[in-house]
Amino acid sequence: MRKVLLTGLLLCFTASFAFAQEMDYSLSMNGVIIDTQSVAKNKNNLDDFLKTYTKNDALAPDAVAGGYGIFLEDGYMKFDAESNAKIVEFLNKPESTLGVTVKVIVGENDILNLVSIQNR
Repeated sequence: MRKVLLTGLLLCFTASFAFAQEMDYSLSMNGVIIDTQSVAKNKNNLDDFLKTYTKNDALAPDAVAGGYGIFLEDGYMKFDAESNAKIVEFLNKPESTLGVTVKVIVGENDILNLVSIQNR
């Protein structure tokens, strides 16, 4: 009887551990990194503007200070302050590009928290 009870408890413990694993609520998105100030200044012709927008533009002091977002097929979404620092670090790598695939968690007011970023 004791063995049956211990086996049952062990099975319950194992099952509860499996269900307690953290859920991954992140999403993958493909888009173009662009600073929020450039979006505001060029919102009426953003598609054309992006054709001339460079990584140097994105790393300009005003761009860094204003923060970043990602331009997607169906709109633009901003990153939070913590993510902006990660984006600057990424863009400073010689091999990085503005066309990226990001893994994000969508927070309040649709503000993105960057989990990972890589060239598309």
